[in-house]
Amino acid sequence: QEGIWAGQQLDPDSPAYNTAEYVLIDGPVDTAGFDAALHHVVAETEALNVAFVVDDQGRPWQTDAPAGDWRLHTADLTAEPDPHATALAWMGEDMARPVDLARGPVFGHALLRVAPEQYLWYHRVHHIALDGFGLSLVARRVAQVYTALAAGEPVEDSSFGTLAAVRDEERAYRDSPRFAKARAYWADRFADRPPVATPAGRTALPARTFHRRVAELDATETEVLRAVARDLKLTWSEVLLAVTAAQLHHATGAPEFVLSLPAMGRLGSVALRVPCMVRNILPLRVAVTASDSLRDLAA
Repeated sequence: QEGIWAGQQLDPDSPAYNTAEYVLIDGPVDTAGFDAALHHVVAETEALNVAFVVDDQGRPWQTDAPAGDWRLHTADLTAEPDPHATALAWMGEDMARPVDLARGPVFGHALLRVAPEQYLWYHRVHHIALDGFGLSLVARRVAQVYTALAAGEPVEDSSFGTLAAVRDEERAYRDSPRFAKARAYWADRFADRPPVATPAGRTALPARTFHRRVAELDATETEVLRAVARDLKLTWSEVLLAVTAAQLHHATGAPEFVLSLPAMGRLGSVALRVPCMVRNILPLRVAVTASDSLRDLAA
């Protein structure tokens, strides 16, 4: 969270830390019931009822701030020439709006009808409040609550843990010998870290937007990828990581660079059942030569 806060302060009006997903719902949806389920889950999710303020010494703090009177955005797009494209365009516009962390809310929801019985549920949150796993916990809970309400059954109590438990665990870790040992290891490992490798040949402040290209692998391509992974005794994601390293070397000529890998940071932790932001970034140092094979890089 502290790193995200610092990054946001480099460009306070940037929407770059907005994160979101949409869920395709095939079938009828009771909009009022869905709205009720969302409000129920938001109310019980501590991380969605926060604001971020700065004290007189310039230090940021997360404070309790009830989300209050927020609304589910709904729209029937079935009359549009391309309802799905229209929905995605609306999401893009919403993602481009910066969040006021001092006032909130730090999230937004929309239910967009794109066919007679097909909907897109869009939910957005600032990354300082939730990471991807936290977002999935909220989504599963919304489905659970909506299902109960639709069936006229009592809503089971939430299984979410508390933010206090996460803070206590983090505080105990930072006071432990494990933390001191880990800190010494990483400081030594990257004392002579290589410069940032960028195809642009220069560095700059983080951009407010990014370029994205989506490619879907068909069944044949997927099997080829899995076959390569089996041959190398790796996972398919490790193969793609090696390919990424090769491409970055090809584009920059850098003999060594550091890749940033998101780490869930929840296994064995109380955070496994707490919607919050605990994801970390692990640096992977990679040395590449023109003669390296995929097997060399994957090793």
